[in-house]
Amino acid sequence: MKRFLEQINGPHHETALRVFCEKRGTPPRALAHGQLLQALTLLNRSRSVNARALAAAPDTGGSTVDNMLEQMYKAQGVLKNWDCVLNLLEGPVNSFLAAQYAEKYSSATPMVVTVGFCQAFPAGNQTVLAYTRLSVNLGPPLLAFQANNHNFVQVTQAIQSGYMQTGSRFVPGNVPCPSPPDLDNPAIDWSKQTPLDVSKKPTVTGAVALGMVQGLVTPTLPAGGQGNKDDAHTVVLDFSKSSFVADALNIDTDNAQLNLQLSNWFQTNPIQYQINTVVFSDTTTLPALQPSKFKLNVLTTNSQKNVLQVFITTSGQQQSNLTINVNEPIPDGFHNSLMINTKIMERRTAKGFTGTVDDPLVLDVIATYKKSMEKARTEYAAAGDRGKDQLAELDFEVAWCSKLLPQTLSDAELRDAVSKAIAELPSRDPKMAGRVVGAIKKQYGDRADAQLAKKMIDEELAKGSA
Repeated sequence: MKRFLEQINGPHHETALRVFCEKRGTPPRALAHGQLLQALTLLNRSRSVNARALAAAPDTGGSTVDNMLEQMYKAQGVLKNWDCVLNLLEGPVNSFLAAQYAEKYSSATPMVVTVGFCQAFPAGNQTVLAYTRLSVNLGPPLLAFQANNHNFVQVTQAIQSGYMQTGSRFVPGNVPCPSPPDLDNPAIDWSKQTPLDVSKKPTVTGAVALGMVQGLVTPTLPAGGQGNKDDAHTVVLDFSKSSFVADALNIDTDNAQLNLQLSNWFQTNPIQYQINTVVFSDTTTLPALQPSKFKLNVLTTNSQKNVLQVFITTSGQQQSNLTINVNEPIPDGFHNSLMINTKIMERRTAKGFTGTVDDPLVLDVIATYKKSMEKARTEYAAAGDRGKDQLAELDFEVAWCSKLLPQTLSDAELRDAVSKAIAELPSRDPKMAGRVVGAIKKQYGDRADAQLAKKMIDEELAKGSA
């Protein structure tokens, strides 16, 4: 997923929190609780729409960045318990489809669809088999998302040129048309090809299913090289589940039969276009953001933007609803956005939670996340070369979390705190070590390194018992 977003947004390693602070000229520790909560609720540890561009975006009203941030802050439960939601605008998706079409077909060898059908007419003691053949050159596909339909999209291809041809043959007896019609039978007497009139801009239009295919794309790893194809799941246009009709085609024929054959052609020929790829691997993103399942939805916003949404489950439970509490998930001037459920929201919506989202809770969430990243770093470091690519990013995450947390006690400050706590003991008994650790943690919380404090306490108490 990260690699895909970098391809369309450009590589970046700043978090939204950093931009939030830079935009306001305020260091992280100086943020008020409301500001800190707003930044973390928005995009804590995410790689969303380009962060620097978001910071620079002007407020022009409507679906602006600032309006989206304000709505997300007020709504709180934005993703309705989904872990991530990727939003893709219809226009850039069509540009991607056009690029794939250009790779598949050149101007010298366009996409050609040739279909035909047969109709049987009794004529005395024989049967006239009347044939119709249509051949069209199609332009690139143009996709249109259909509101409230997350299974199918409308795909239109312009008929750029082509011809229609009719033919016939006589067979003895009362016989039906062959199936398939066998248009290449040399016994058919074909008329001259009649060029199609494309002045009225005829098209082939169909409802095409959105599908998911595993192993279609070989993912590119952040440090270069190729990943495992089995980790890549690609959203595709599945033409094998489609139905097509010809529009504005001014020809004299059985339209029902023609449309049936067009649908059959698309369903039986290997036509496939990619929309986007999600990589189910922890080699391309942080372990906490590794996708496990996803669902698709199509949304038309209040500003009439057509958006494809990929609802992603990472370590959480897959939800049934396919909506979020944001009216305009893609601000003006952007092609996509990635929204990630924050740890704060997980804590606030956890079963049994009755408190308030205050400073201690926010700091506790950040500290817990920092510890999980430190643990992940240890595991990646132990993996050697296989894990080295992730170390820099994990270090970045840990460093930014550290900036938000109160400064940990220095060795000298911790030793002084240990000495004062030991001085309060009735005796310098090594068995009192746990009591001293408790006193240190009660007074300083996570600012005190518990392991280092325990080591210092044991050393000091050992001196007293010697």
